[in-house]
Amino acid sequence: MVFGLLLVTAAIGLSFPAPYLIDQPGPVFNVLGKDQDKAILEISGAPVYSTTGTLNLMTVSQVGKPGQTPNWAQVFDAWIDPAKTVIPVDVAYPPSVSVDQVDKYSESLMQDSRESAVYVALRKLGYEIPAQLQAAYIEAKGSSQGFIKAGDLIVSAGGQVVQTFDDLLSVVQASTAGKPLEIGLVRGGKPLQVTVVPKKVDGKIRIGLGLNYKYSFPVDVQFHLQDVSGPSGGTMFALGIYDLLTPGELTGGHNISGTGTIDFDGQVGPIGGIQQKMYSALRAGSKWFLAPKSNCDEVVGFIPEGLHVTTISTFAEALHAVEAIGSNSNTSALPTCTASK
Repeated sequence: MVFGLLLVTAAIGLSFPAPYLIDQPGPVFNVLGKDQDKAILEISGAPVYSTTGTLNLMTVSQVGKPGQTPNWAQVFDAWIDPAKTVIPVDVAYPPSVSVDQVDKYSESLMQDSRESAVYVALRKLGYEIPAQLQAAYIEAKGSSQGFIKAGDLIVSAGGQVVQTFDDLLSVVQASTAGKPLEIGLVRGGKPLQVTVVPKKVDGKIRIGLGLNYKYSFPVDVQFHLQDVSGPSGGTMFALGIYDLLTPGELTGGHNISGTGTIDFDGQVGPIGGIQQKMYSALRAGSKWFLAPKSNCDEVVGFIPEGLHVTTISTFAEALHAVEAIGSNSNTSALPTCTASK
């Protein structure tokens, strides 16, 4: 009877919610293919070439969210499964941030990654892409609040023409806290002058303004991929766009998976869930996986048997790796992760 009571007690305890979430391998999407009967990459304004092979974009599925966390039995199972990672719920969703805010931020990162991918691929193909400095967000209680709106184009500051982040930063840093600064805008196609008062924050002069670039792309790329957010698909999007806009088969018919953020300079950055994505790649039939070099500490010792991982730091390196794999030439020379000393 005592043994039976212990079993019942243990079973009840295992059914209680745990203060953890579980990251596990998520769906895999071939960016050269379709999602829900629509081409993931729909391109117009330039010749598009047929291709074969696979360029897989990897995802991570998260089990649970604040208020609906997995139970202890699920957590214990995840702890012993090398394809899963257990993380404290407060790490994924800081108490000071709502679930909705986290989701919206992740969606904005995905949008940025798509623009970066288009920009990098088209630049590699030789296109000139006009860009304008744009207000992306306005900090609450910052100097720009009430004067500048998200989407405004920034054209001048302190009487000087500004075209880049650095241009505006130089003017702001040279200004004086508490002294008005004139900002020239274009809003809804109409020129506008506003005055903001810079503040000193953490020893630096700031106007409380987040920036990005508004690009005029000569080729239109539409993305049709449902229920995927975050920036980690940027590199694979860029490779897919490049492949569809160039004759021939970049992959040589191979099944290649990969991950990595990408910025407008073509730099490939680290991502989360690298271990889950490697297992997803293997399950999707890939023998090759492109991993950001900056994720190597999470790669070494966790590579599933049968998967070859090559590291990338730039779009140029990613493109070179896919070309080498696609042509079956000198793949042994492709860089791999090594253990940190």
